[in-house]
Amino acid sequence: MAPQTHGAHSADFDGTLDNSHAHGVADREQDNRADQGPSDAEFSAMMAARRARIDILKGEGPRMLRAGNVRRALELCRAWVDLDLANAQAWSCLGHAQQAAGEYQEALNAFRKARQHNPSDRSLDVSIQQAERSIVADFQRRYGR
Repeated sequence: MAPQTHGAHSADFDGTLDNSHAHGVADREQDNRADQGPSDAEFSAMMAARRARIDILKGEGPRMLRAGNVRRALELCRAWVDLDLANAQAWSCLGHAQQAAGEYQEALNAFRKARQHNPSDRSLDVSIQQAERSIVADFQRRYGR
């Protein structure tokens, strides 16, 4: 059975009305804007907000770790890594927070990731060795010698 047409509305195959003709122009304009993404000004504002968030996390994550608030440091350093994946400092921050939380394997992984992004930072080698020693010591504590 062919759909029936009544003015600006047409009956769909299930009998519902299709108002696409009545709203077509506005919908197409909205679709065109969505396809284009944000304007240059909107994009610049988004990037500035992202950079400001990274700057806050860069200061607060290590500060919380120094203050002994390991749980909060983990949250902040993870958020920093999520926003700045290629930043060795962010990965190192996360590794130190994980180390302090007793998450030794995760810390080792984070330190290795930091070293991938900054292979010339020798302090990361020390952090990697410490995480490896912590994994061994934790194993020995749990399972005896």
